[in-house]
Amino acid sequence: INLQDVYNRLGESLKDTKLSFLAGKTLPKQAGTINVVDAPWIPKARCVVDNIGWLKPVALLLIAILSALAIWVSRHRRRMVIALASIFALGMACTLIAIQIAQGKIASHVQPAYHAAAKEAAQIILQPLGHQTWAILAVSLLIAIVAWLSGPYRWAHCTVFATRQYVSKPLHRLIFKDENDLTNRVTGNRQTLQWVTVALIGLVMVLVRLSFWLVVAYGAAMFVAVLIIEILAVTHSVNKR
Repeated sequence: INLQDVYNRLGESLKDTKLSFLAGKTLPKQAGTINVVDAPWIPKARCVVDNIGWLKPVALLLIAILSALAIWVSRHRRRMVIALASIFALGMACTLIAIQIAQGKIASHVQPAYHAAAKEAAQIILQPLGHQTWAILAVSLLIAIVAWLSGPYRWAHCTVFATRQYVSKPLHRLIFKDENDLTNRVTGNRQTLQWVTVALIGLVMVLVRLSFWLVVAYGAAMFVAVLIIEILAVTHSVNKR
């Protein structure tokens, strides 16, 4: 830290005070500098920061292309979707653990007097990465759950059946005493409406800047929208069968 730079910044705040005569002075050459910490990795970190702007969209594009290719060539595409989403979620969980370890490591490499400042600086630097990691973790889990619930799996069928039997059906009867044109139309297009709802919310999630809690909110909105469609259609479809 150059003491002259510090003194110049301090002098700007002294101009309108009784100490204004100290502003704009030049310190003697022997004032020198203060070496707080020897960190040769800072230029490398700065290089990463400068280049991460283009690295992020390129990495996301490659992930999307390679994931789509893996799903397309797979013999069991639904299983591949669930597997990829689970791997992404596991990877994000490991990244969150690595972030916590990195914060401790950074603080351990500075003098004890500067531990608190080093931890704060590390948190400021790594916080955006943590938020994005939480968001990707939530999106991956959401994709895995949707793919599993819509698949031909025993427990998935049991979950969907239980939701219809113990939630949707009583609520439908409570709201509608008789079937009408709305319930007839929803019943005939229930699956299409549900997938359109999932696709629209997924498109919105792609277009906005996500955080963990925003993903949770979109997931809850998706669940409520699908449940509303089930409530509108379930009784009529059961009677029809």
